[in-house]
Parts: sequence; C-alpha cells; structure tokens
Amino acid sequence: MNRKVTLLIAADISLIALSFLFFIWIKPASLRVYLPRYDEAFGLFLVIWLVASIPTRKYSYKGKVSFNDFMVPVIFSGTITLITVCILIIGFNHFAYSRLIVFGTIASSLFFEILLFSLYYYYRRLNRSTDNFESVLLYLKQLETEAVAVDVTSLPKAESPEDYPVYNLLHYKELLLEKTSESAYRYLCNHVKELNDRTLVLSTTSRFVVEMTSGLPNVIINLLPINDIKWINKFFESVNTRLAVGGLFIGCVVPNEMRKEKIFRESPWGIKYLIYSFYFIFKRLFSKLPVIKKIYFLMTNGFDRPISRAEATGRLY
Repeated sequence: MNRKVTLLIAADISLIALSFLFFIWIKPASLRVYLPRYDEAFGLFLVIWLVASIPTRKYSYKGKVSFNDFMVPVIFSGTITLITVCILIIGFNHFAYSRLIVFGTIASSLFFEILLFSLYYYYRRLNRSTDNFESVLLYLKQLETEAVAVDVTSLPKAESPEDYPVYNLLHYKELLLEKTSESAYRYLCNHVKELNDRTLVLSTTSRFVVEMTSGLPNVIINLLPINDIKWINKFFESVNTRLAVGGLFIGCVVPNEMRKEKIFRESPWGIKYLIYSFYFIFKRLFSKLPVIKKIYFLMTNGFDRPISRAEATGRLY
C-alpha cells in the first residue's frame, strides 16, 4: 500500500474515533458507562466505513484530477455507510443505541472527511506545479534556444549620462555585501560585468520605484524577494519597460520547498508536522481559495505570500 494512502486512512480513522469519543463525552453518563456498550458496535461501524470505500476508490488518488473526483467517492461511501447502519439497526432491532452517538458520529465523520479530502486535493493541486517543474525548465530552455539574438550595437543610447540614475556593480559592492553576502556578490559578478554594465540596484516591492527610473539600464537587481510584492506581474512588467533591449533582471524568491525544509529543520520533531499543517492551511490553502483569498490578502497585504519555483518561473517568463 502506498505511504500516502496509508497516512490518509490513518488520518480518516483518527477523525472517526475522535468524533465517536466526542459524542460519548457530551452524553450525561460517563465514558465508563458508554464505552463498554459501544466498543463492539464502533468496531463494526469502522469496518463498514472502510469497506464502503473499496467500491468508491475513496482512498485512491490515481487518475483523480478535479475536486469532484475526490468529493463524490467520499459522499457516496458515507451514504453507503449510513444506509448499512440503518438497515442493521432496524434488522437486528438495536434501537437502544443512542441516535445522537450513532448519527452524530456519522455526520461529523463525514464532515471531517470532506474537510480532510479537500485539504488533500488542494495539497496535490498546489504541489502539481512543483512536480512538473523540470518540464517547465525544459520548455523555457527550448524557448531560449529559439530566441533571436539582439545586436548590442543597435541598443538605444542615452542623450547624456545624467539620464541614468545607475552605476556599475562595483559602486554597490559595499551595500550588497551588507544586505546579502560575499557568495551572493560573487554570484552577481558571474552574470554582470562589474565595471562595464550600467546597473541599478533596488530594494523595493513597489513598481512605482521602478517606474521612476529614467533611462535604460542594462541590469536591474532587486534585493527583496518577490514573495513580498503584491502585484508581481505588474512589477515584472515595469522592470521590463525600464530595461534596455537584451538587458538583465536579477531578483530572488523564497519558494515553498525552501519554506517546508526550513520548518522541518528548525521545528522540534514532535510538532513539526503540526506547525507545517497550520502553515500550509493558512499560507498556501487560504491564499488560493476563491473567497477566502480576498480576506487573506486583506490581512497580509500580499506580504510573504507562498510561491512555488514553477509559479515564480512562469510569472517571470
């Protein structure tokens, strides 16, 4: 059995057990009274719940793409379980069982199962772009080979040096070493001519700052990650209009994969999954849901948004 399927089944069983214990807890009698009476019935109910998932392929994820592919089996298997339980109660005359415990457990289990599979669906959807990242890079590489080279001698010239509020990379060296690191500066030197390229270094999330730049620098470098930019596409458009033809833009991004690695590396073993679950739900799920994402961006103003490597590459392209 696949590890993902095993975790999904284990999470589902845990939610069912918690629902069952909750409705026993809210009954006036103590757990010692109800648990011995319902332990065998709960075991049978759990078997029915799991068996009902076999014909519906509820726990299988292969071939499932849309939201309905995940939700229909959940609702269908829940309906089968409800019908089977009703038949058993009527057929064996077990009307002594509490309707609150029986039907409350079924209803709450179905609710939490819908929530669980919704989270699983959006988890797969949000990570699908990451899974296909290599194909995205291959596609962009093909586009790069098909691009037409630009003759640098045909680039527009400025009327005077004063039109450029830019310098060369060496002019910014002290600032760059303070804001980044020695290795980051060496990386820039590998792509930018330290003395000859007219370079503009920014540390901004506002496209207004970019648009206020006059002239056509050969290189624009922004030190802040695009995660903090509210309108990323518009920002890239502004950069594109301010660059000379054939120019270079260097920016940075903190991808989702790096965030996940950092959480798992810095969090204690016992709670790292819990911390990542909260991060995933608030940051990655809420920022994508149709209605909730408006509230999310109202709260965060687009700051520190989650972005995958593939999304960053696609927006830049």
